[in-house]
Amino acid sequence: MAVPPSTSLPKLLANLLAAARRPRVRRWLLAIPALIILALAVRPLVLPRVSVRTHTVDRGEVVRDVFGRGTLESRREVQLGFDLAGRVSDLLADVGDRV
Repeated sequence: MAVPPSTSLPKLLANLLAAARRPRVRRWLLAIPALIILALAVRPLVLPRVSVRTHTVDRGEVVRDVFGRGTLESRREVQLGFDLAGRVSDLLADVGDRV
């Protein structure tokens, strides 16, 4: 049932009620809420429960520091090859510099 955008709400409701008098439309209008209620009733049985932990948060300073020492290893290694040759003109970092 296509309704032009200029149709007012009372006309829209009147059209909906007129359509509801037809047996097929009435059956669908009754079936849709029944299906929604059924879906809401079955949902907790089908989906697993999710455990939730809560904690009260207070305002304050961060007091935990984390330090570590180790070696980084990549998950995979890739061989790179370039078809373009060139010359390094400047090296703007020294050994031990943060880059």
